[in-house]
Amino acid sequence: MILLKSTNNRKIWNSFAKLNNLSFLQSWQWGEIYQQETGQAAYYFKLLDNSRRLGQILFLEKKLSFGKKYLYSPRCRLDSSLLEKIQPEFKKNHSLLFARLEADKESTGINQAVTTVKNLQPQQELVLDLSLDLNQLLAQMKPKTRYNLKLASKKGVKVRELKNQTDFKIFYNLLTAASKRQEFGLHREKHYQIIWQTGQKDQLVRLFIAEHKQKAIACTMISLFGREAYYLHGGSDYHWRALMAPFLLHWEIIKLVKVLGYKYYNFGGIDETRWPGLTRFKRGFGGREINYPQAVDLVINKKWYKIYKYIGQI
Repeated sequence: MILLKSTNNRKIWNSFAKLNNLSFLQSWQWGEIYQQETGQAAYYFKLLDNSRRLGQILFLEKKLSFGKKYLYSPRCRLDSSLLEKIQPEFKKNHSLLFARLEADKESTGINQAVTTVKNLQPQQELVLDLSLDLNQLLAQMKPKTRYNLKLASKKGVKVRELKNQTDFKIFYNLLTAASKRQEFGLHREKHYQIIWQTGQKDQLVRLFIAEHKQKAIACTMISLFGREAYYLHGGSDYHWRALMAPFLLHWEIIKLVKVLGYKYYNFGGIDETRWPGLTRFKRGFGGREINYPQAVDLVINKKWYKIYKYIGQI
């Protein structure tokens, strides 16, 4: 059931994922990114029937204390047949306590007994339909958003793609400054660098900045996978907030990925309580809000699972 690594397997894995509208977080590269950053394993499971692939799912290994661990699958396509087939594989590993699954937007649920838990990925996202023409996309924006992106253009803000290591430092410095100001969590620099370097191989991850008089004032990292362009990370320089650069930055990226043939632009997570300002910004572009179900734990070792729940480690 474990898909062994090779160049051919990578292509086959991603082809199936794209064909079935799976998330970038279920791509072969996301497993590679996780392994490079954490040193922990990624497992690629597939279900075949008479040489025809029926399903696949990526799991990331996460270590606990006392030599125990669990598997985590972000934005996976929940499928009862697939999980029934791989559960015997889980039970062979006595250090494995449970598998945590976060369904994607096209999942229909599973039949197994599970425990609902808090999501690690955002439970609500905002998505633009790029089948609309540019005038329709502009029309669905809030008036203030249309005004701000026009203002940024009038003030001379320019958008360009980042290409090299020096450019990456510009991106990370902007991200760090935004994190301190807005008080959102930031990964280590290595995390973003691995995402970019790994994703660059197949043009799956791209970086963009907005500049004013050659000074970088806003940045964005996006993934491009299947039919969807996805906003992963971004930030801006508060000192230059009057230029409204983030509005023009996203608009220029939206126009680019539309021309490239992508069907959706996913702004990522929204949450009025956790990220009120960022949520207002994203909602200003219009679009459709998607609500994901709660994550579920498929328990493998009931005794140890209860112990870890009791001590609050999971």
